[in-house]
Amino acid sequence: PIELVLGMEVERHKDGSLRVHQRSYCVSLLEEHGFLNASPTATPMEGNIDLKVASDEEVLDKDGYVHILGQMMYLSRATRPDLLFPTMYLARFSHCPGREHWNALKRILRYIAGTVGRGLSFPASCNSLRLVSYSDADWASDKLDRKSTTGSIILLGEHPIEWMSKKQTCVALSTMEAEFVAMAFTTRE
Repeated sequence: PIELVLGMEVERHKDGSLRVHQRSYCVSLLEEHGFLNASPTATPMEGNIDLKVASDEEVLDKDGYVHILGQMMYLSRATRPDLLFPTMYLARFSHCPGREHWNALKRILRYIAGTVGRGLSFPASCNSLRLVSYSDADWASDKLDRKSTTGSIILLGEHPIEWMSKKQTCVALSTMEAEFVAMAFTTRE
C-alpha cells in the first residue's frame, strides 16, 4: 500500500478511510525559512487586505519571494485548498514584492506553522459518487485592472477532487457576468 507519493503522505486507517497530507513537506518548508517555531495565526490572510504594486525602489528579494510562493503553490494544489487563494493572490505581485507583500507571505508561513497536519480525508465508503461543483466570483476586486477573481471546488460525493482560485481574464461589467464567467470556467473543468 502506498504511503508516500510526490511529497504527499497517505495514512490508511483500520476502518478503510484514507488521509492525505503533507506534514513532512510543511515542516521542511518551515525549517528552510525559519518559521518552524513561529507563533501561528488563525487565518492565512487578513480579510480586508489590499496590496499595491511596489515601486522599483521598494522591491525586496524577488527570487526568495518567488521561491517560497512556488513551494506554497505546490502545497496548495496538492492537499491544502485553504492556502490556494492567499498564495495565488500574492503571486500577482511576484514581479515586484515589497515589504507588505513579504509580511503577507510570512503570515501564510505562520498559518502553516499552526496547521502543519491539515490535509484531505476520504472515508472507506462513499454514499454518493455524484459530481458536484461550486463556484463564486468577487466582482471587480482587483483595484489595478478591475478584474474579478473566480474560486471553485469540485466534489465527488462529499470529497474534494479539484479546487482553484484564479483571476478572470476579462473585465466583467456586472456581478452577474463575473458569476457567469466563474460558472463557465468551473463547468469546463
